[in-house]
Order: sequence, then structure tokens, then C-alpha cells
Amino acid sequence: MSRRVEGPSFVPARYAFDPRAERPEGWGRLLRLGANGASLLTGGRLDAGDRLSLTFELPGEAFDGVWAVVRTAETDPDGYREASLRFLDPRDAKRLGRVLAGLLARTPAVGA
Repeated sequence: MSRRVEGPSFVPARYAFDPRAERPEGWGRLLRLGANGASLLTGGRLDAGDRLSLTFELPGEAFDGVWAVVRTAETDPDGYREASLRFLDPRDAKRLGRVLAGLLARTPAVGA
């Protein structure tokens, strides 16, 4: 079963490209986050196939240098880009899955 966290609070994230790409880093927010990927909303330019390094924090855990590839990217009506990301390193996916599972285990059930 895939675990992911969705909710009213979004996770701020910084992203950077390989220095050889000569592209500026940017900021956004993770709208959806799962062990294998995420959805990132940003004002920056992201295109399918871009590789980027993400830095973000979850309660009790910081993630730095999580490499991902942009699977799809679309511009919303306000001009922001929503990019679907796939994480590239299985070790990052495993660690993220463990942290997300812990967060879900501590979250009260709806209606409780």
C-alpha cells in the first residue's frame, strides 16, 4: 500500500538543478507527498524531464538533496507550475516512506 500525506498545510521546498545546468534554484510547496514522488507547485520554470534536488522538512526530519525527475508539468490559471515528481534514489524513498508512516500513525483518525 502506498502511503502519502495530504492536508491543509503544505510543505515548503527548495529545489536546485545540477550546477552545470546553469539554472537558478527556486522555491515551491509540496502539495502531495508520497514515498515514491510528490507534486510541487512553484512559480519557477519546470519541464518534463528536468532533474532537480529537493530540500524540505517534515516534523522531526529534514531532507536535503533528494533527487527527483519531473514527470509532468502544467501551468495553472494563475501562472504557477504544478510538477509531478518521481524520486530517483530508492534509499530516499524508503526513508521518506518510513517518516510518512510514522506521521500517519500519530495522526488521529477522522471523526475520532
